[in-house]
Amino acid sequence: MNGGDVTAEVVENLFTVVEHLREGFDRAAAHADLSAAQAKALRHLAVTGPLAMRDLASRMRCDASNITGIIDRLEERGLVVRQATAADRRVKSLVVTADGRRLADDMWRQVCEHAATVLETRDEEWSVVVPLLRRVGMRCGATASR
Repeated sequence: MNGGDVTAEVVENLFTVVEHLREGFDRAAAHADLSAAQAKALRHLAVTGPLAMRDLASRMRCDASNITGIIDRLEERGLVVRQATAADRRVKSLVVTADGRRLADDMWRQVCEHAATVLETRDEEWSVVVPLLRRVGMRCGATASR
């Protein structure tokens, strides 16, 4: 097997795993009565802490105009608040509320429970896989490692 074949096999398997994980994420979002985009925004904010709307748009790889509607709906539910930043009061920072954090944590627990059933991997297997995924994730610009 040459390097291109190995890369193709790795990519194919990663895409399959990601699709299964995305199903679990979408299911957790629906259970919380959130769209996938709202759940993704809430997750980003819960992990990173306060962010400017333009920074959240960049992390979600979408236009800033799309973020406004997403945040409006999260704010209406009391999950996120907009706060002026100290450095520039024109810039609004997005902050997760206590209710938002609880919901984000609950959704993430559901995602991880789904992942555990999909992946069915033993701890000794993870000891090899996790460091590799961390390295690859860092190369791809992952925002958090565990």
